[in-house]
Amino acid sequence: MQIKNRVNVKIKSIAFGGEGVTRVNNLVVFVAFAAPGDELEVEIVQRKKKFARAEIVKIIKPSEGRIEPLCRYYGHCGGCCYQHMKYEMQLAVKKKQVIDAFEKIGGIAAPPVHEIIASPKIYHYRGKAQLHAAQEADGQKLGFMDVSGADVVNIERCEIVDETINEKIEILRRDKLSEERGEGGYTIWSGVCGVRTEKKETIARVVKEKDFLVPQEGFFQANLYLTDRLVDEVCRAAAVEKIDTLVDAYCGSGLFSVLLSPFARNVIGIEQDDKAIECA
Repeated sequence: MQIKNRVNVKIKSIAFGGEGVTRVNNLVVFVAFAAPGDELEVEIVQRKKKFARAEIVKIIKPSEGRIEPLCRYYGHCGGCCYQHMKYEMQLAVKKKQVIDAFEKIGGIAAPPVHEIIASPKIYHYRGKAQLHAAQEADGQKLGFMDVSGADVVNIERCEIVDETINEKIEILRRDKLSEERGEGGYTIWSGVCGVRTEKKETIARVVKEKDFLVPQEGFFQANLYLTDRLVDEVCRAAAVEKIDTLVDAYCGSGLFSVLLSPFARNVIGIEQDDKAIECA
């Protein structure tokens, strides 16, 4: 099998990272933007010794879980890779990826992986966006990196971020980009007044009635509608038995360190971001 060869395939599963997986003459072939059960005509675009990559030429018979993506930039923007699947299929795919990681990488047979807790919102749930700006001959672009990671996709809105972030993207496009002609990026948080671009600033977040500060460029749980539920699940697991020392690795601003402190005698947070530690 060589580059530009075309073959008909049926997608068996989805690999970590979002590519569909199939086999042709016992060679593993990865297909971007495929869904389990898709019957496709694909063209080989990359050939390695142990695998190949292909692009969809034609959908012969779509999977029952395939849907039309809501986002107008989908397939070009590199921010999402599952929007062409029904949400229930996305959850099943991600659960299988976790199981595969334990079995194939960890060597753990039949790991006890629970069902994924679904988000109450499947669009407009993210509380943070990191946008890239690039200056080109026809003007400045603002958006996310494309699927190759080499170019910026110029966007007007994003279908997975909170609508307050989309409002700020509109403000940036209208005001900031007319003032600034450089390249770089912007980190935008939901629920914050105005468009903040100073990296020294901190963002306030409230979880389970406790206040947290997060560095402007720092990490916090992305799903605005699942963070409380995530904390509840972790606390329920921690309450099963008495804990002497609890280690919160990659603790960020201390979300779990703080909320799990009633369940352990000692809590140790580990984090390399000095600003996040100061906030914690």
